[in-house]
Amino acid sequence: MRTQKEILREIQYIKEKDIPACIFGAGKIGVNFGYDFLRILDIKADCYSDNDSAKWGREIIEGIRCKPIEEIEEEREHAYFIMAGNRLAEEIKSQLREKGISLMITYPEICSLDRIVDHYFKEELYRHTSGEEDRTNTVGMDAHNYPCIRNEHGKDTAIYTCITGDYDDFREAEYIAQNCDYFLISDKKPDNISHYIWVDASEVIPTYVKDNVRRNRFCKINGDILFSNYRYSIYIDGNALPKRDISDYILKLGRSGIACHKHLTQQCLYIEAIRCIKYQRDSEVLIKNQMCKYLQQKMPRGYGGFECSMLVRENHNDLCRKVMRDWWREVYVHSARDQLSFTYSLWKNGLRQDDVGVLGEGFYMNNDFIHTKKHG
Repeated sequence: MRTQKEILREIQYIKEKDIPACIFGAGKIGVNFGYDFLRILDIKADCYSDNDSAKWGREIIEGIRCKPIEEIEEEREHAYFIMAGNRLAEEIKSQLREKGISLMITYPEICSLDRIVDHYFKEELYRHTSGEEDRTNTVGMDAHNYPCIRNEHGKDTAIYTCITGDYDDFREAEYIAQNCDYFLISDKKPDNISHYIWVDASEVIPTYVKDNVRRNRFCKINGDILFSNYRYSIYIDGNALPKRDISDYILKLGRSGIACHKHLTQQCLYIEAIRCIKYQRDSEVLIKNQMCKYLQQKMPRGYGGFECSMLVRENHNDLCRKVMRDWWREVYVHSARDQLSFTYSLWKNGLRQDDVGVLGEGFYMNNDFIHTKKHG
C-alpha cells in the first residue's frame, strides 16, 4: 500500500484538476463509508459504479446514481475511489487498469489517512469518568477470584462455547474428537445436549456482570482461567460447529500463546470503531470515548485486525494471560465490541500482529465449520 504522503498527493491532484470522483462499489462499504469518507476529504462524489448491473441507473445516496464504467468514461475521465476490502480492491484495480484507468485510490488507503480518524475521534476529548473508574476498580479486584472448571478426564484441550440469554440456539458439533472435552456454558441446560459437558453460567460468571453480551465476553475472554486445568482452550462462537477434530489448531499458536483469524477487511481498530458507530453496534459515546483514550495513549493506527469469533489459547502462557486480563478489563469498562480492544491489549503488552497465530483469513471463510448464522 502507498504511503499517506503519496495518497494525499494524489487527492490534491484530483482537487486541483477538478477531476470528478466515482465511488466504485455500491455495497455496504461504498454506501456506508464511501460517500462520508469523500466528504471528509472535501471531495464531491459525482457517481457510483459497480460490477452488479442490477444497480445501474439506481440512486444510491443523496441523488447520486450508479452507472456502468463505459458510460462514466464516455462523459469524462474520472478518479475512482474503490470501496472494497483488500483482496477485492486489488481485483477491481486490475479490472480498471484493463480499461485504461490509472487514477485510483482504494478503501484501505483512505482508511490509513489521519484525517479520517481525526474526524471521528480526537484524543484531547477523552475524559476519565467516575463510572469508568468504578468499573475499572471492580474488575481489578475480582481478577484473582475466577473459578476453574474441573478436568475429570485428564485431557489437554477444552473446546467450548458460551450462550447467554437467547442469542444462539445450541447444537452440538458434528465431529467429537476423543482427545478433547467439549463444554457449553449457558443459563439453562438444553434438552439436546449429549456429548458436551454443561456448565451453569451463574456458577462461573461474576454477579457484577449484568448484561448478556458481557456475560458471554467474560467466558470468551477468560477461558485461560476457567479452563486452567487444561493446557489449551479453544473458544468458538455459538453459531459455529466444528466439522472435524480442530485440536490441531494449537500448532498455530503464536509467541503470545494466542491464535485467531485475521480480519478480512479491517486492519485498524479506529476504522472498526467507525463501522461499529455507523451500524449502531454499541453506544456512540462509549466507543468515541474509548477511541479518544487509545489515541491519547498513542495506540498506532493500522496495527492489524483480527476476528475474535474463535480463540485458541495456551492457558498457562504468561503473555496470553496478561493480554486476556487487560482485554477483559477494556471490554467491561468500555465497549462490549471486543474487536475494538483486542489489538489494543496486544499493543499494551508489547506484542505485534505477527505474535498472534493465524488460523486463516476470515472465520466465516473457514470450511472446518458449519456457520449457522453470522454475527454482526
